[in-house]
Amino acid sequence: MPINLPELLTPVSDASPTGDDLLFSNEFDAIQEARRYDDPTLDQGEWVTEIKEADWGFVVDRASELLRTRTKDLRLAVWLTEALALEDGITGLTDGYALLEGLCREYWDTVHPLPEGDDIEYRLGNVAWLSGRTAELLRGIPMTDGASNAFTTLDWEVAQHVAQAIKRDPEHADDIARGKPSVDQIDASRRVT
Repeated sequence: MPINLPELLTPVSDASPTGDDLLFSNEFDAIQEARRYDDPTLDQGEWVTEIKEADWGFVVDRASELLRTRTKDLRLAVWLTEALALEDGITGLTDGYALLEGLCREYWDTVHPLPEGDDIEYRLGNVAWLSGRTAELLRGIPMTDGASNAFTTLDWEVAQHVAQAIKRDPEHADDIARGKPSVDQIDASRRVT
């Protein structure tokens, strides 16, 4: 889902280049809800419910549309960057950061959210959140492109832990390794990438 950066950086209108602050709009709420997801690793106890998954495609489509037609907003750009990274990997993350750079360069004085007086902490907090999340996003992006599997940095970390656990308890190697990638699988995938 590549984005059209020049379109997203085009002023909303001549009279109001950064448009309106949509913080309290239904569109903003819909994007926030689409980003929400339940952690599938948490125990649900007796009250098992369907796990909510984020709709990253919706986030990309809706945030892009709003940034193109109604607002220039760092919050939306941060959410779009997160969704692009999860949908398109490194390319998406790079495109998202390019969008953020462009919004700050072109519209710093009027980009939303506007600072409260001289306090720009709220404005920069959105970008700081993404900065902190970037390492986690990178860990989940496939770094190999093998014929049968693509593996992430997180898969590599799991494989390393599994290998160490098997060394400590070789009698239970099959149980420990079941369903988890091995160092050999990841190395094989890396070699054909």
